[in-house]
Amino acid sequence: MERRTTREGYRDWPLRFWEMGRPKKAEKSKPSKRPMEEPGRSATLDTVEVVPQENETVPKTQQATREGEHLNELENEEKKNGRGPGIGVKPGHGLHLEIHDNRSVTPQASHELTAIFKRGITGPWIKFSEYPASALQTVISRFKESGFTCSLPEEELNVHLKEHIKRNFSQWMYGFRNRVFNQYRTLAERINNPPTEIPAHIWREMVNKWSDPNWKSTSDKNKANRLIRSRRREKNQIL
Repeated sequence: MERRTTREGYRDWPLRFWEMGRPKKAEKSKPSKRPMEEPGRSATLDTVEVVPQENETVPKTQQATREGEHLNELENEEKKNGRGPGIGVKPGHGLHLEIHDNRSVTPQASHELTAIFKRGITGPWIKFSEYPASALQTVISRFKESGFTCSLPEEELNVHLKEHIKRNFSQWMYGFRNRVFNQYRTLAERINNPPTEIPAHIWREMVNKWSDPNWKSTSDKNKANRLIRSRRREKNQIL
């Protein structure tokens, strides 16, 4: 009896067994319909920010948005750290300036006078003997306008403020100098990294003065004299 070998209806068993043992063809992967990524754009479709190429400029609208975000960050930082006094608000707030033994015992007043002095440096003065009377009077006048009150007569207050500046002048200059000299070792680095309170051309002259060998020898002598005086005071207190 003849058996059919056609595939019609899969009726004959030789053909069925042949189909069962036949290896299946691997299915070809279909290409995705995802659009190709354009150069200069981010990898994800959800992001709409355009990354500028090397010779491409940022659009003005996007640049304005980034500047606005930067300003918001600065405002938030100022809110955390606290703002300075507003327009028309005096730092003293009417606080009374108390003086005992010719020294101020009001810390806020001392801090304000120090800030006014540092903001008003307009010359390369590294010693109080070089400090002009006009600059001294400017600092005193600005402090009087800062909102502090004092029961002393004006002449006595002027004397006290002058003595306070004279007494702290070396310490203020010492702070400016060491802040830069301890961090930078070469003359060029010290000149090129001035404190924020002092203009660059003035700072250059100050660094040149401090780098003079004569100033160094005088400074060493003054340190030795201060050490001798402090030891004498300690002995007198013990006795």
